[in-house]
Amino acid sequence: MKAFWVFVGGMVAVSFLVWCLLTYGLISDEERIQRLIEQGSRGVESGSLFVLSNLLAADYQHEGGLGKAEVLGALRSLFENTRNRRVHVLRCLVKVEKNRADSEVTFWFSAQSQLSPAIPQEWLDLTGREKQTVHLNLVKEGRSWKITRSALRRAR
Repeated sequence: MKAFWVFVGGMVAVSFLVWCLLTYGLISDEERIQRLIEQGSRGVESGSLFVLSNLLAADYQHEGGLGKAEVLGALRSLFENTRNRRVHVLRCLVKVEKNRADSEVTFWFSAQSQLSPAIPQEWLDLTGREKQTVHLNLVKEGRSWKITRSALRRAR
């Protein structure tokens, strides 16, 4: 009976190690970036600035010249003034070249306003009606990827 439990314990340990290897070790850079984008959309839906700040590089720059701190401040305002946020990723294209990558993500964003004047009405008019495309530049830091630049456009 003791040998049976040793065998079962060994099988559980091997199964766990194989799962960890397949989940974290043997995935491509493209898959890591797609997971980063999924994590970002879950962060927006939950309103987690912590999650989103971990996705951005320290030298992050938005196309409009905003840095990491300013973008996170704008997101905080958005999160405080909206509820039921939903991000629907429609397409995610990733191109990796060594330690740099470009990604194009097409998505829909929808949210309910809490009727606060802090959110410009034109933001709410765009959400949920049109597809948006964000172009991301990423850099590899160790085994993880960080977003260094973003540019938002209306999808065609």
